[in-house]
Amino acid sequence: NVRLVKDASYGRQDENGNWNGMIGEVVRGEADLAIAPLTLTAAREKAVGMTKPFMQTGISILLRKDISDATGFFDFLSPFTAETWVGILIAYLGTAACIFIVARLSPCEWSQPQSEPNRFSLLHSLW
Repeated sequence: NVRLVKDASYGRQDENGNWNGMIGEVVRGEADLAIAPLTLTAAREKAVGMTKPFMQTGISILLRKDISDATGFFDFLSPFTAETWVGILIAYLGTAACIFIVARLSPCEWSQPQSEPNRFSLLHSLW
């Protein structure tokens, strides 16, 4: 039989860990399956088996972050720790140095060395 869920809810877990709505009926064995435009959450996936979504809408919800604290000029660096930024800088400079060395030592870098002066510098390898 096909029927509507009793409490007209998709399913939410309460503070005791019990589920209501469609998810609750499937968990309790009152329903064999539920079909609805459910949002996949980690808690719902732990409670019941989910199929792969047949459609992705790409809709997202954005909330404004509380910006009561004063923002600084270097706040764009805050996603990573200082150690991560130092590692990125070292990797960047190391890669630039390797590019510079390979460009200087490679015999194929300049096709006509007589007419083309080698103006490649370390600054060019940073670009």
